[in-house]
Amino acid sequence: ISVIPENKYNRSDYQPARRQYRQDSAVQILLREGICVSSFFALVQIKQPQQGIRRLVVSNFLPNKGSGLRAFEIHSRPFQPISRASISLSIHPTSDDQLSSSSNMGSAKSYEVEQDPRWTACDEFQFPHLNPPSRPYYKSIQHALDNSLAKGLADISVAPSQGKFLSVQCQILGAKNVLEVGTLGAYSTIWMASSSPEVRVVTIEIDPRIAEIARGNIRYAGLEDRIELLVGAAADLLPQLVDDVKQGRRPPFDFSFIDADKDNALHYFNWCKAASRKRGVIYIDNVIRKGQLADKEMAKTDGRVKGVRTAIEGIGKDDSVDAVVLQTVDVKNYDGFLLAIIK
Repeated sequence: ISVIPENKYNRSDYQPARRQYRQDSAVQILLREGICVSSFFALVQIKQPQQGIRRLVVSNFLPNKGSGLRAFEIHSRPFQPISRASISLSIHPTSDDQLSSSSNMGSAKSYEVEQDPRWTACDEFQFPHLNPPSRPYYKSIQHALDNSLAKGLADISVAPSQGKFLSVQCQILGAKNVLEVGTLGAYSTIWMASSSPEVRVVTIEIDPRIAEIARGNIRYAGLEDRIELLVGAAADLLPQLVDDVKQGRRPPFDFSFIDADKDNALHYFNWCKAASRKRGVIYIDNVIRKGQLADKEMAKTDGRVKGVRTAIEGIGKDDSVDAVVLQTVDVKNYDGFLLAIIK
């Protein structure tokens, strides 16, 4: 990975990655032999000391197949000059090609990212103001993200503002018992647990390897006593939680966050509803999918699109809840979520 000044792309101008950024800088990534994909997007992380991580994304890049050394540039809005930075790159296939890399861990299927510099610019302005370092668990939340990526988990956790939104939702509800389907690195888990010292979170992760990474992040945050991590398939564990609630072994849940495989979204929703209190709230993430939600043809071949369409249709027929879908844009993607309240 090389960082080079704008409009200077000759190889003689390449500089080491660890250097000072200039205004209108570009990041150039060189892909050497052994990375064989016909289409991919690249996520570049720029970690700035004392300032957290910025992310840049290149979507649907088609490399030059005729060369063993392939390069492309990522141009971004101007960076503030800094003296040190560490840069990491993850490559994600967008076709049927496969990459033998730990960076795919935590991503059941490949996906593409849609970006707009305006979305990123707005998030980079507002988020530091509304989430200052003085906020409780600030370091732990950032650690959960950094450590998950360093351990090879795919960068598919919620965007920072979405994590803060989940925390605010818990505060609005006065939530004390939260259920999460899909832990990943526990980034969203810690966001919700940070909403109040009284909050307890039960979170479900299907992959034992990922669960261990999440446990480490939870331990770093000092939240082992308030976050219960269950390992296994949600289809097996959610019915057990419903039974626990009905038998009085657990209190009903105030807020449920579903961020797991979309094929079973409606099933997860119904189980969460059965385990929730009246006036409880259920949130399903990633339902817009860059507009794919409206694509009938894609729903015939993509189980994720079919799953969210089925969930919305089913929830719309459920008279026991009231729900809405909101489209969102942020530093990570164009997507959206469903928010429902139990009557």
